[in-house]
Parts: sequence; C-alpha cells; structure tokens
Amino acid sequence: MILLPKFLFPLTCLSFFTAAVNLVIAALVINVTPILWIAPVAFILTLAFHAIFLLMANSEALDALRLYSAVNITASYILSCLWAGVFTICITVTILFKKGTLRNEGTSKMWILILLCVFAFLQTGAMILVAFVLRKERNRLMYMEKWRWRPGALGSSQWSFGQ
Repeated sequence: MILLPKFLFPLTCLSFFTAAVNLVIAALVINVTPILWIAPVAFILTLAFHAIFLLMANSEALDALRLYSAVNITASYILSCLWAGVFTICITVTILFKKGTLRNEGTSKMWILILLCVFAFLQTGAMILVAFVLRKERNRLMYMEKWRWRPGALGSSQWSFGQ
C-alpha cells in the first residue's frame, strides 16, 4: 500500500490523468504541425517520473528523505516547465491556425487545439502543485531530523548556539 502525505497521491493521479488526456488529444491534431510532438514526449517523461516516484513510495518508509530528494523536486519543476512549454506551443499553434497561417482543415481541429491548450494548462498546474507538496514535505522532514535526539551525543550537546 502506498502511503503518501495528504494530497500527494491524488495530485499524482490527477497529473497522470491529464497527461494521458493530453496525449490522446495531441494524437488527434499531431498532423497540424510537427512541433506538437512535444506533447507525447512530455507525456513519456511525466509517466516515467510518476512511475519511479510511486515505486519509490511503495518501497520506502513514509518519512524517508530519499523519497523527497532534491532530484525528485527538481525533476518535478523541470516537468512543470516542460508542460508550460507545451501550453505555450499549443496556444501559439492555435492562434496561427485561427489566423490561417497554418493550413486550415475546418473548425473541428480548432476546438481540439483549444481543448489541448486547456489540458496542457491543467497539467502544468498539477505538476507545479506536485513540486510544491514535495518541497513542503521535504522541508518538514528536514526540520524533524534537525531536532531529533541523538543518543550518542551525551558528552557534547547537539543543540548548541554555535551550530
């Protein structure tokens, strides 16, 4: 059973779901321009991140600092930036499609592009929230570790003003 802090598992599931929806929608409009291939790449990276994170969560203790390492937090921030890039590219392609700069194949593709923009924005927000929760939990665990009593430190105080 995976035991994660409050809101982290639902946020991970939400992030995976919106990434999967982005993949499906991007597959419908991938022929508009090749630059939309960034959405499947972002999905693969997001899937790998969530899979590794959930495997680590299943094998580590709840208060293991390794689960909330700086590498995981940095990776989630990088994925947030990647999804923000997907959102920006989707907005740009949608505007160019509406203006007629890109070949126009009817309004059905226009609504699919708008839907892709919406879900890319939601995915960006979900990844930012995952990163914030990971960072908050890491700070909480590091604070607890700072004030933990160490039995071998009887000769010298571990809590001194000099440290």
